[in-house]
Formats: sequence, structure tokens, C-alpha cells
Amino acid sequence: MSLDHLADIAVELAATTEDALRNSVDEIERASRSCGLTVVPARIESSGIVLDPMMNASGVVDLAASVNARMMYLDRELADTAPIIASIRDHDVAPEDNQAWNSLLAALRKINGFTCRIELGFAHAGIAHTWACGASWIDDFEEIADTVATMTTAPPARPNDDEADSALAETLASDPAFRRGRTRQEHEAAAHALPAVAALQDTDSPWKTISIIQRAQNLLQQQSYALVDDLESRLDKLAESLASTDEFRTARTAEGRRKVTQKWLMTHHTNGLRMPNALTAELAAAASRHPGPQLGLL
Repeated sequence: MSLDHLADIAVELAATTEDALRNSVDEIERASRSCGLTVVPARIESSGIVLDPMMNASGVVDLAASVNARMMYLDRELADTAPIIASIRDHDVAPEDNQAWNSLLAALRKINGFTCRIELGFAHAGIAHTWACGASWIDDFEEIADTVATMTTAPPARPNDDEADSALAETLASDPAFRRGRTRQEHEAAAHALPAVAALQDTDSPWKTISIIQRAQNLLQQQSYALVDDLESRLDKLAESLASTDEFRTARTAEGRRKVTQKWLMTHHTNGLRMPNALTAELAAAASRHPGPQLGLL
């Protein structure tokens, strides 16, 4: 499409004088009220009705009661900061950074066990109606988790590491359990479960195992950076493909779609390596906007 063509389209847009669909919405609301119907802000999907996140929990409960729903389903997700705190404690911190790390630890201890997300749901006429809400700090918490994982999973290697261990580090970096891990503790558990690494415990100093784990973590970090660049360059195509999957179409909330997105990426595009939350959220949002089959209005 040329710039001249875009300019022609812009002229047509500039000629628009009113929000015609806004008038249609007003008419729908007036007609609904005259018939005794309640208009509920929502998004209509193939999996059911996703209620407007601007609603509050009491409004959702009132809506369920108004349609004589018999049960209200509640899913509560708690913030688990213990793995992040453990990673920070095991990380070598420069003296000048102590205050910043201590402040971060205090904040993480404070919110440990706090509710970070809730999801409400009820069924009406055989159709699921869902509503989800995240804590005001959930994005900050997830950014901290990603940043700490990046900073603490690849500490500096000892200068006397043996280059001959590279092959074993590559084997470890390809291990599914190791690739799924997000913290140093999870990586160490996966490494010790690998027979070739476990055998080193009996024959070499602990630094041999630590060196191999560090090498493997560095490899994963490099792969992660490369994968993020590649996936971001193909975001539109990936969104189209993701939007066509049954798992994504039947996910009822933004958080559910993000979890499906992470699993889909790990299964089909990253060979089991978790991607940053920011990328999965961006891809899930793009896939949600992609045209797809939806419920019809009766």
C-alpha cells in the first residue's frame, strides 16, 4: 500500500462526521430498558461471556443473583514469593547494592501469600459468564520475577572452569526439566536429577557441578534473548495461529489465555523454554483481537 493510497483513505476518514455505532449503542440501551432487559458490558466469545473487567465483584454477584444462578465459582491465586526470595539470597550482591536488594526482599516478604488474582464465574442458560481481576501490583510483581530470574540464574563463572564441560552444559541446557525451571533451586534440582551431572558429586569438587549449571544457565539466557527477538518479529503470524487453537478459544479470562499462550509457546516454539510474561501477555492480547468464531446473538 503506497503513501498516496493512505492519504486517500485519510481523506475519507476525515469526512466522517459522527459516531454512528455510538448512536446504535444508545438505541440498543434504550430499547433494552423499555423491555425490562439489563445491558451488561461484556465480550462475547466462543467459550462464553467474558464480563467487563471494569465491573466489580459485587456487581458480578448481583448479576448472578438476578438470573437465578445457583452457584458462584471463585478461583483465587496467591502470590508465592518464596522462590524469588531464595534466588536473591543465593545471589552474590555487591555492597553498594545491598540496600536496594534489602528493600526488594522486604517488599516480597510483605506480599507473600497475598491474593494476586481472582476469577469469578457462574453459568446461565448453559453459558459460562466469567470475570477476572488482578491486584494493582500484579504487573510489578511479574516484572520483578522476570528480572530476578534473569539476574540470578547466570552468575559469573569461576575463572578456572574447564572448557571440556561445555558438552555436558549443552546436554543440561536441553533437558526439559532444566528448561522449564525459573529459579536457581529448580535448575539445581533438574541438574542433580541428570545422571551425568549427579555422577560428578562423587568424583569432583562441588565447583565442577556449579560450573556446569552456570554454563547451562548462560546458554538458556542466550537462547531466551534470541527467541524473544524471533517471536516478536513474527507476532502477527503467531497471533493468528494461536487464535485458531481450541485451547485459546475456550480460555475464558485474560489470565487463562496468557497461561495457554505460555504453554503453547513452550510446546511449539521454544522447546520447553519459558518466555517473559511481557511477551506472552502481548501475544495473548494480539491473538484475542484476531477475528475468530464467536457465539451468535439470539
